[in-house]
Amino acid sequence: MTGYLLLGRRGPLGQFLDEHFGIVFAFRWTGAALACAVMGFPLMVRAIRLSIEAVDRRLEDAAASLGAGPAWVFLVITLPLALPGAIAGMILSFARSMGEFGATITFVSNIPGETQTLPSAIYTLTQIPGGDAGALRLRLISITISMLRCSQPNFWRGASAAFCREADPSERSYGGAARRAVSLPASVPGAL
Repeated sequence: MTGYLLLGRRGPLGQFLDEHFGIVFAFRWTGAALACAVMGFPLMVRAIRLSIEAVDRRLEDAAASLGAGPAWVFLVITLPLALPGAIAGMILSFARSMGEFGATITFVSNIPGETQTLPSAIYTLTQIPGGDAGALRLRLISITISMLRCSQPNFWRGASAAFCREADPSERSYGGAARRAVSLPASVPGAL
């Protein structure tokens, strides 16, 4: 209901977007994408927040003590260490969006070829005589895609390991990691 009031063609935000930018959300694929994103966003935010909180603050403090600014510390220390959690959050949000039924059917209806999502297509096929076979095919396709992805558990781990790996095994101290992060020579006074 809130979506219609705000983003409908006569809603304050929806009317503004339609008149000035030509963007319409109600009963369009853009509305389906927005509804799915809104429903999946909390899962992504939670995963990203938890991964950022799990970063060892001593690494960030070491980089800051070596002269790195807050933005540089975030980009070079925090972000690479939190990247696996961010990727996991995006995958979780995408999976939630793929299964979204309630928000999309309410906000953008179920218009075949325009706003129909996988869950609403399965729903439609189960409502027509003889559509059970088509619904079963769609379910099998989605299960197959999910199982193929789940059979590759180390896929994302390998991608994120490149960001977190140390260049030299002899630099296993916090000082070595922070020194590489801010690109300072080993002779900097006060380095760990």
